[in-house]
Amino acid sequence: MKRMKYTAPCSMLAAFLVLGGPIVALANDEPDVTGSDSSSVTVVIPPAQEKDPKESKPGMDKTMWVEGKEVSNNAVKPGATVNFKLESNIPQGLFKHADEVIEKEGGYTVTGSYTLTFHDKMSDAYEMSEAPVVKINGVTLASEKYTYVNGDEEETPCKFHVSLDLLALYNDGVITDEMIENAAPITVEYDAKFNPADTKGSFTNEAWVDGTDPDSTRDVVEADLYELAITKIKTPEKEDEPRITLSGAEFKLWKDEAKTEQVGEEVTTDEDGIARFGQLPAGTYYLEETKAPANYIRSTKLVEITINGDADVDFVISQDVNNSPAPHTGGAGTTLFTMAGGALLAAGMIMVSVKKRKLN
Repeated sequence: MKRMKYTAPCSMLAAFLVLGGPIVALANDEPDVTGSDSSSVTVVIPPAQEKDPKESKPGMDKTMWVEGKEVSNNAVKPGATVNFKLESNIPQGLFKHADEVIEKEGGYTVTGSYTLTFHDKMSDAYEMSEAPVVKINGVTLASEKYTYVNGDEEETPCKFHVSLDLLALYNDGVITDEMIENAAPITVEYDAKFNPADTKGSFTNEAWVDGTDPDSTRDVVEADLYELAITKIKTPEKEDEPRITLSGAEFKLWKDEAKTEQVGEEVTTDEDGIARFGQLPAGTYYLEETKAPANYIRSTKLVEITINGDADVDFVISQDVNNSPAPHTGGAGTTLFTMAGGALLAAGMIMVSVKKRKLN
């Protein structure tokens, strides 16, 4: 049972209870009141009033922003600077965690502490540039108002953590009664460059908060990289003809149909007839065959490719590209250039597709 002390006449305090900052009159169960004089009393909160299941407790919401736009189902390019935003809130029952709440002229003074800690655990693919910025209700806090530790590897490994004593911030006037009542937001923001070493896989970034209330929602954002594996094969001339792969075919990938923005480097099929594109963000692209294998005719068609994040568990999209041999006699030759196989619907290439999930 918590004891909250107020400096005021007993007659004014006998029917009051502090809930998240404001003093609220009890409708039914009055608190027990004890005290040695009329100016200082201790209010004992009945057990039934200790918890309000409807009150807002600190949660966690993590988002990614690129060039001022939130990234959800959109793509993030490798090399891009990503702004991460971790958002929690002031608990509406903050005063319940104080040892004492003492009334003073113009407000209250609280004793005790309530530490809210933000944890951030990110993939090695992200490189932080500077320490995070901490805000309460949109106002940036001075660095001496919180504790920042980079590289916490003790009980719950994380890249960094930020701790705030919310009761101390209330005494300092940083947190107000109105902020408590409205469960005002607390945010931690930082920039990190996305520099994955691998060409494919899932690169996660997880955040959570620890406070006096043990329940904490974890929030995870993921950047998934996919790889497009193109296999150049000879178009079979009869049903029982064995599969023949072709080396020496060259391909370029373009961001637009007008071929003004090339994506990545030109690739060439190897001795197994395979060429790969890696670390490509989600969207629509255009595949161009720039050189056919010897004795084959190059296709002049651009193949539109779209990646929507669907791929196998290895984050690899495999796609066959067929070519017919060059004719042995005169006349206009034809080239069969098809994107066969249902693995990709309309396309194939690496994408960075951002997904998000909640962990309870």
